[in-house]
Amino acid sequence: MAALVAPPFYYLIDQPTVLAFYRMLAKDTPIPILLYNIPQYTKIVAEPSTVAALAREGTIAGIKDSSRDFEYFEGVCIATRDLPRFRVFTGSDTMLLPALAMGGSGTICGAANVAPHWVVRIFEAFQRSDTVAARDAQDAIAITAGARVVHQHTGD
Repeated sequence: MAALVAPPFYYLIDQPTVLAFYRMLAKDTPIPILLYNIPQYTKIVAEPSTVAALAREGTIAGIKDSSRDFEYFEGVCIATRDLPRFRVFTGSDTMLLPALAMGGSGTICGAANVAPHWVVRIFEAFQRSDTVAARDAQDAIAITAGARVVHQHTGD
């Protein structure tokens, strides 16, 4: 069990304020906190260095990143890779496989509530190093989620 907590929103805040918010929250909270990065709704991004600082001091146990910004996700993974107990989750159904490949822990996503077997198939295939099966399962979720698929014309 953990609390998934987005940063304060409405007013734009700087990184020191993000740090202070999570520190204040963790001080009196008996359960682990996951930082919820969802800037399309909060207008706040917890920068990878901020996430790493909070992780190193034990203020947060992990992050759910729903930004759909893979460079951001990669930055968080790199900044926290030396913390084996810290968990980095994607919040996107269609980014689980790339997230795992980058060192992410998994996903907290909508598809897991509706069709958990699809999500489990990706995770288990990745754990077995079966890239083809993992990619096929990820493709199925992407297509179901309405991802734009471009077919390459072979000239035949």
